[in-house]
Order: sequence, then structure tokens, then C-alpha cells
Amino acid sequence: MLAMFMQTLDSTIANVALPYMQGSMSASADEITWVLTSYVIAAAIMTAPVGWMAVRFGRKRLFIISIAGFTVASMMCGAAQSLQQLVGFRCCKACSARRWHRCRRRRCSTSIRSPAAPRRWRSSPWASPWADGRPHARRLPDRQYSWRWVFYVNLPFGILSAVGLALFMPNAPTRRT
Repeated sequence: MLAMFMQTLDSTIANVALPYMQGSMSASADEITWVLTSYVIAAAIMTAPVGWMAVRFGRKRLFIISIAGFTVASMMCGAAQSLQQLVGFRCCKACSARRWHRCRRRRCSTSIRSPAAPRRWRSSPWASPWADGRPHARRLPDRQYSWRWVFYVNLPFGILSAVGLALFMPNAPTRRT
């Protein structure tokens, strides 16, 4: 759930920080929208091979590597010094997020959670986390924080998610094809 919260939060939180990024990087309105557009395009491209990757490498390994990649790419987005770097790192984030978001016609988080959770929890509000980052993001690029914190906020969630999955998620069989 924490990983899905982090991914959903990240898909909306950057919208609020766009004007701050635009000023910091001296970009035009058309150029700065590539921060959002690149994320959507990379996520769409990455949808196709995810099922094969989950079967080939195993859901647990794929999920942990994807969360680690997302967390590192998020850190790099916060450290980006140019618009080109920021767009590139956002593409990396989208590819990592898509890998854990979709697995063989259903979400990886759902397919992972289903066998582990008691039946009564599967339809609870906690079963399908959804977060809108915009109300929280309005506070971040204020006077005391820069727009970079919009990306750094993912670091503790990513670390906790990866460690939790490594410790508590059972291994699934893989196929070598």
C-alpha cells in the first residue's frame, strides 16, 4: 500500500510545483510541461513489457527493484540542475512506477496483496490506496522549502516500502523462457 501511495502521490504532486520549477530553470510554459508529459509517455510505453518481466524475474524481485529505482530516480529529480535532467529522471521514475503498477492485467500491488491479506481486508478502503498530492504539495514549494522537496518526500516512503517487501513478501516462482 505504501508503494502505491507513493506512486499515486507522485503522479499529482509535481503539478503544483511547476511554476516554481519554471522560474528556477528559466523555462517557458511549453518547456516545463514536459516534466508532466514525459512521465505519462514513459509510463504508457512501459505498460507492455511488465507482464513478461513479472513472470521472467518474479513479482517480488521486480517490485523491490522498481521501488528502489523509483526512489533513486526521485532523489535525482530533486537534485536535477537542468530541465533536460529533470525530464530524463522523470522518465526513469515513470518506467519504475509502471513496473510495479501493472502485472498481467491487474495491478502488481493487488496481486501481491491478495494472497497475503485476510479476505475481509481485501475490499476495505486500505486495500486500494489512492492519494491526491495536490493539497499536501501546496505547502512544499513555499518560502521555507524549494520545489525539490516535492521529489525528496518520496525517499522515506520508498525506503520503507522496499525494506518491508524484502522482509515480508513471499517469493513467487519464476519462469525462464
